[in-house]
Amino acid sequence: RARNATEILSQAKYKQNAEHDRATYTTVIDTPDILHAQQIRNIVSQKKYKEEAEKTMSHYVPVLDTPEMQRVRENQKNFSTVLYSDSFRKQVQGKAAFVLDTPEMRRVKETHRIISGVKYHQDFEKSKGSFTPTISDPVTERVKRNTQDFSDINYRGIQRRVVEME
Repeated sequence: RARNATEILSQAKYKQNAEHDRATYTTVIDTPDILHAQQIRNIVSQKKYKEEAEKTMSHYVPVLDTPEMQRVRENQKNFSTVLYSDSFRKQVQGKAAFVLDTPEMRRVKETHRIISGVKYHQDFEKSKGSFTPTISDPVTERVKRNTQDFSDINYRGIQRRVVEME
């Protein structure tokens, strides 16, 4: 039993079996799956693909000008923005624009002037330092009167000195 275990563990016997297996091999039979894989490899191969393309390159025939092709070409001319705007460009190019003074144009000019940052800044510089008057509504007027009525200054009859800023 120990001898059997020693033989199993022996490297010489193990290698002898491996060498024997390596020396005795057979070729694989061409099965349909292997043939199919070889055909796919040939199809995928770029070299074969290019060779086929070069062989058939001399056999190409230009496409005839069919009525369908003429119709498509005519439609492309109609859809072309270059040709579409060409006549307008020829009429307008080099000529002065004719702008009418309509109410809409005046409104646009005024809006542009108001929005302009320079004009806005000039108006700001003019009004800088002055106060902004508030709209007087009935509630504000009532609050003002009540404040004056209950004011200690009015109660005692003291005149207030108004100091104005320059």
